[in-house]
Amino acid sequence: MERKKDRKADFDHWFILSSKIKREGSIRIRIFMNGIIFFKTKKLKELKEFYQNEIGCEIWLEQADCCILKFGNMLFGFCDRETVDKCGMITFFYETKAEVAKMYEKMKSIADDKPKMNPKYRIYHFFAKDPEGRIIEFQWFWDEMKGI
Repeated sequence: MERKKDRKADFDHWFILSSKIKREGSIRIRIFMNGIIFFKTKKLKELKEFYQNEIGCEIWLEQADCCILKFGNMLFGFCDRETVDKCGMITFFYETKAEVAKMYEKMKSIADDKPKMNPKYRIYHFFAKDPEGRIIEFQWFWDEMKGI
């Protein structure tokens, strides 16, 4: 029985840490963090610098051997490990086509190709690779998107 109580206390503690309260006038709104994608890396310092300086991400949380980055409403992290995760893809969404074109000019040396229209998904996008070879995508949706 004691074990279940400890788990609940741990959950309550995590719940408090993983949520944030925002005040708007006299109304309190609780905003929940929905999730984080983590990748194993051997180049933590280099990736932190790349994603901050080249992409424009912010450090959301630094831990002993992990760093969680934020881009808009996306949270993703890297943890220093003996192996590297390169599966999957990190996609950065932009509100305008011009912003994607601007990112291409900045990322041209590591981009796979020029940005292009993709009629199947109704996006304008290009791919590149981060310093560890992980695929990153920069995209804009043709259609107006609902707010998140």
